[in-house]
Amino acid sequence: MLCPTLTEEQRFEEAARRLRLALTRRVPYAFFPRAEKVIAKVASEDLVFVREVRIAVLSTSTTSLMIPVLESSVYEGQDSRGVLPGLYGAIDQEIPRSSEWVGEVPPEIVFLIPNWRDLSLPALSPNEKTAITRLLEVQKVLWQQLYTQFGCQVYSSV
Repeated sequence: MLCPTLTEEQRFEEAARRLRLALTRRVPYAFFPRAEKVIAKVASEDLVFVREVRIAVLSTSTTSLMIPVLESSVYEGQDSRGVLPGLYGAIDQEIPRSSEWVGEVPPEIVFLIPNWRDLSLPALSPNEKTAITRLLEVQKVLWQQLYTQFGCQVYSSV
C-alpha cells in the first residue's frame, strides 16, 4: 500500500514506517518533491520522534530544491520536522529581524548559503589573504549574531 493512501486512511504510523524504509535506500531526486506533502502530513501528526529539531535555511539562491531533501533527511532520522526557509536572497536582511521569521521556537541549526556573487570577491587581487580575511570578518559577524540570538549551531558554505 502506498503512503498517500495510508495518510488518506489516517494510518500515519504505518505511513511513517514505510517512508522511513524508503528513505534508507538511495532514492532519485524526483522522489523528494513528490513525497514532500506526504512527509509534511505524516510529520504533522502526533507520532513519537526521537527528538525535535528546528533548522533554518538562509540563502541568497533558491532553496526550493534543497528544502524537500532536507525535510526528508530530518524525517528519516526520526526527528520532528521543523525546517524554516528564510526569504529568497535576504540573508543580511533576515538575521537582524530573525525574531519575526523564526517565531516562538528558535532554530537549533542554521544553514547560511550565500552564492558566489554575494561574496564580492575581486576577480584579481594583489593580496588574496587580505580579501579573504575581510570576507571572513563579515561572515563572522553574521555567525555571531545568530549564535548570540539563538545559541544555535551555524553552518556556512563560506
